Amino acid sequence: MLIFFNKLQLVFRIYKIQFFIVLIIAFTSSQSIYASTPSVTLIEAYAFSLKNAETVQIQQSQSNQASQQVSQAKGGFLPTIAASATYLKQDVPSSSSSIEQDQTTAKLTLSQPLFRGLGSFATLKASKAYAQAKENLVELEKATLYQNCATLFYRTLELEKDHSHLEDLLNFTQERIKDLKERERIGKSKTSEVLAAQSQFALFKSQTLEAAFKASISKKEFLSLTRLPENTILIENLNPIQTLPSLDFYLKQLNNRPDILALQNNLDASQSLVTVARAGHFPSLDIYGNYYFKRTGTYKDSKWDASLGLSIPLFAGGVTHSKILEATEKTKESELSLFYAQRKAKDEITAYYAQVQNLIQQVDLLKEASIIAKKSYDTQKRDYQYGLVSNLDVLQSLSNRIETERSLDKSIYELQIAYASIQSAINEIPKVEKVETR
Repeated sequence: MLIFFNKLQLVFRIYKIQFFIVLIIAFTSSQSIYASTPSVTLIEAYAFSLKNAETVQIQQSQSNQASQQVSQAKGGFLPTIAASATYLKQDVPSSSSSIEQDQTTAKLTLSQPLFRGLGSFATLKASKAYAQAKENLVELEKATLYQNCATLFYRTLELEKDHSHLEDLLNFTQERIKDLKERERIGKSKTSEVLAAQSQFALFKSQTLEAAFKASISKKEFLSLTRLPENTILIENLNPIQTLPSLDFYLKQLNNRPDILALQNNLDASQSLVTVARAGHFPSLDIYGNYYFKRTGTYKDSKWDASLGLSIPLFAGGVTHSKILEATEKTKESELSLFYAQRKAKDEITAYYAQVQNLIQQVDLLKEASIIAKKSYDTQKRDYQYGLVSNLDVLQSLSNRIETERSLDKSIYELQIAYASIQSAINEIPKVEKVETR
């Protein structure tokens, strides 16, 4: 008997160990599945795409290049120092005793520009303006990326929700067909009613397949933009949008847009380049100095010398005047580009503002319509049970309810897209850091 109980305890221990092993495997598997299915909000998706966007990286590289051009312009004010050595071997006439056949020179030369017609200052100013323009273009690429990311994010959610609505409609219609067939069997419904319901079912199935395809394409475009994994889940986090500030609020921020600021910087740079071109008419003054480590010939005992060089331009074939005219026209072009961009930006902000206002009203009206459509459907179902309406009336009421919900969800997501667009239009986008997907 004792042996039997010992064996029984051993069996229970084995089962207990196996039970815990199964629990550990199940927990690990669930954690692995969870970890392998990332989910992101719009802000997280934007942060992820910002890290991988080539367009932003290209603009950032160009901005870095422009910063180096500023450093190069500053170098024009500093002296240059160069070391040089020469060895000269020449034929010396027999009648000349003061000229050495072999001459060696080793020296350190310093050159310092003193005056270049204010061209150096204008070059530095133009370089700084150009570098600032490139920085603003980086911000413009970020704002454009956010707008594109928000558009695809909400468009994908909209299409996925639309597909879900159509699947519900498909399932409801299928249930009604089953009910109709049963009623047809007992003589309470006509065959034509069944056929009409089956026709609607086929139509809804076609619409469901189309919606699934559109949602898939939109999701692929979103993942291509953000570089997120294929199994990423989008987390719906809608902005509560009830009212907007006045249109003047948005228009006052027009000149703070990065594209407008960049064009203003380009205009400043163009104006400075006119001064650079005009500097070609002015004289230039430089100072030079040499220190000799080794010198032969007549001046072998002289260790240094210094000179002042003055150059006055007299005639250059009209090149300088042509450069001034070219720079002046470039300034005119920059002014026109700025004015055109400001006008287009004003129209863009006004259009986005009107769109958001219109969608806010649409959402409010469709919410009311959705409530009424649901009540209508519930009433039709109740009346159908009492034989007051036909099954086709119920199907039509159901279709109206689903269509209203589809329109409501479409307007809600379109509102989110329009709101993200107007925020991008005034460069009011999220400031993100590195974010890991969940």
